Amino acid sequence: MTAHRTTGGQVCSGSCSAGEPMLSWPLRTCLTPLSWVYGAAVRLRAGGYRAGLFARHALPCRVISIGNVTVGGTGKTPVTIFVASRLIEQGYRVGILSRGYRRSGSQDMALVSDGRRTLLGPDEGGDEPYLIARRCPQAVVAVGADRARLGGWVLNQIPLDVLVLDDGFQHLSLDRDVNLLLLDASAPASLDQLLPAGRLREPLTAASRASAIVVTRAETPHGSAALLSRLARARVPARPTIQLRFFHEALTDLQGGTTTAIDGIRGARVVTGCGIANPRAFRRDVDRLHVTVVDAVAWPDHHRYSLRDAERLMDVARRAHADYVLTTEKDAAKLARLALGPELERLCRVVRLGVEVLDGEAELDRLLMVPRTGAQRDDPASRP
Repeated sequence: MTAHRTTGGQVCSGSCSAGEPMLSWPLRTCLTPLSWVYGAAVRLRAGGYRAGLFARHALPCRVISIGNVTVGGTGKTPVTIFVASRLIEQGYRVGILSRGYRRSGSQDMALVSDGRRTLLGPDEGGDEPYLIARRCPQAVVAVGADRARLGGWVLNQIPLDVLVLDDGFQHLSLDRDVNLLLLDASAPASLDQLLPAGRLREPLTAASRASAIVVTRAETPHGSAALLSRLARARVPARPTIQLRFFHEALTDLQGGTTTAIDGIRGARVVTGCGIANPRAFRRDVDRLHVTVVDAVAWPDHHRYSLRDAERLMDVARRAHADYVLTTEKDAAKLARLALGPELERLCRVVRLGVEVLDGEAELDRLLMVPRTGAQRDDPASRP
């Protein structure tokens, strides 16, 4: 795939960025009739599930879904890691179910981690599930398109207290106890229009299915207010609201081992390189490090890196006289599998994001609470 590159600190344009709508007005106008057709199909599907025309399946444990109504970029992966980690800290046996988008493995269903060791790499298991397995080593992580079937398959092998669905809001065939809907406060315009003219996967009225609205990047108050105002105008019934922000937890090498102090790169000249749904959001994260972004390279989401890509990134860094090349954890997992050479290994730093709850923490804990039974064990050492 072709990389999209920009110079002089400008974010990339075109299809490489899903941070905000990038279509020109004439193109959006031409695509609007297709959005009407798409919207009608989505409404019919949701209505079919509400009317019982399509089968819904329940699993014998608590199910918590994390998802969105827009295409990419709301921070589902760090929030999934945060929620799973919070549950594990409370002594629950946790499984995480993901589609494993663009994975190369041929199995319909596969374990990326059994809760003790990582079994598949980012290519075979998918970059996001692999990252989740690395960040949540005590969680069982499984991939498969049919989440209901996948959940039953996992539970037949490993007893669990709770399953977390990564990107599960549209997976209507599986019942869930909690439906967390993520909305990005930094991109309120993403709620303007349905695909393909806009970024909405579903009409905003779908937010009525949510147990709570989780506003990510909520440190921009005007953005949070704009999101909630749009929901009100769409006549979505009031829902509990939880506000989160992402912060720089650490800077690591590509292997996730050696760390660099956050303040240690202040004022440095950096090149950013990523293949994620929302490179604009990554740019904003990097800007908060108080560095000078001298160039940027972006690939499409879930990009599989080659040595040629790494060479291009190194060439950009050399020409820009960069002190560091900054990338995301998701990208680092794939880059680390290449023979990058000592120069790029030395320059690369991975921005690890943490999650902080700004408002609604008590509500979040209430939603995550898993009923205890005699069969459940609190001792992590007793987990299978």
